[in-house]
Amino acid sequence: MITKKQLGRKIRDLRLRFAITQDDLAKRLALKRQAIISIEKGDRDLSAVELARIAEIFDISTDDLFQKDMAFEVEAPTTEDAKGSFDRERFKQLILYILEKCGAKPNVGETVLYKLLFYSDFDYFEQFNRYLSGARYIKNHFGPTPVEFISVVKEMINHKEIMPITTDFHGKILRKYMPLVNYSGIFNDNEKKVIDEVVISLSDKTATEISDYSHVDAPWALTEDGKVIDYKLVFDRKPPYTKHDYDTEFAQVGANDSFGSLPSLSQEEFDHYMNLPDKP
Repeated sequence: MITKKQLGRKIRDLRLRFAITQDDLAKRLALKRQAIISIEKGDRDLSAVELARIAEIFDISTDDLFQKDMAFEVEAPTTEDAKGSFDRERFKQLILYILEKCGAKPNVGETVLYKLLFYSDFDYFEQFNRYLSGARYIKNHFGPTPVEFISVVKEMINHKEIMPITTDFHGKILRKYMPLVNYSGIFNDNEKKVIDEVVISLSDKTATEISDYSHVDAPWALTEDGKVIDYKLVFDRKPPYTKHDYDTEFAQVGANDSFGSLPSLSQEEFDHYMNLPDKP
């Protein structure tokens, strides 16, 4: 259990991250600004109703508010995991491409963007056994989170390629990104097809819906909390997360291999079998 001061700092960090003032948060909670100051200092208790409302505003659960290790951003681990597979420029272009396709939708905030990036990368790997951007994703309370996202987005903001904005969506605060430059055209037809299918199937979901959806998917479900998700876990997927029927496909491959290993018939043998008499 965290202390009142730790909870107050967490609420303050949330408020600053989403760029809203103490006055704005006070209005949303039907409180006075002084109450928010006291809450953020850890000097004031919060009722169950107030806690639930704060969680709702920031689109998290009340359990998440009390998690000591809850992180809204993650830095890339210093391990050798997936070293050499990450392509920074392709990841930038993936962000821009997705934002061009659906970034203007009112529900597409940072949490939804995380999942669209994840499914683009992992669906492409499942279908072609190759990396799309090679970004790494960590399992946390909010679903798969791209570990390179922080540094890449900061760089894109500094280079005026995207602009962060904060909006309201059904009473919840969303951190969104507006593209300021066009996607470069770096992806081939197969890559764009996979990304487009992800956008079409998932970009209308809310942050809660797409997070819940990701929690049943094999890569997230089979990974320990806080660990990098292994791309190869896509081969443990079941419908509706995969379009492959691996049992059938493996059986078909086995049958093809068996037929391929049979010796071919000579012309004499072929004529013999073709001229066998019919059974009486």
